[in-house]
Amino acid sequence: MKTVKMDVTLEKNPSRVELFIRIVWCAICAFVLYLFGIIAGLCCFVQFIYILILGKRMDALDPWIGKVVKGAAKLEAYAMLLTDERPPLVPED
Repeated sequence: MKTVKMDVTLEKNPSRVELFIRIVWCAICAFVLYLFGIIAGLCCFVQFIYILILGKRMDALDPWIGKVVKGAAKLEAYAMLLTDERPPLVPED
């Protein structure tokens, strides 16, 4: 199992306009992440069935699940004002 390490820093106090932009950006990213989360959930289900039948993991499904988990962590850090770095719209590795 791999560990994930993230360094987050807040460089300045956000203004009200920045907070409004942050809320809108988080809502858009959350919707896209929700759609990718559905795909990741299907990947987990297929991975589970694959492990039950063959007894080994399918390496092609792991990157999808990892991207969604990392994207959710970055979005959560941005939404909770822990960092000023905007997360990408589409989760990337």
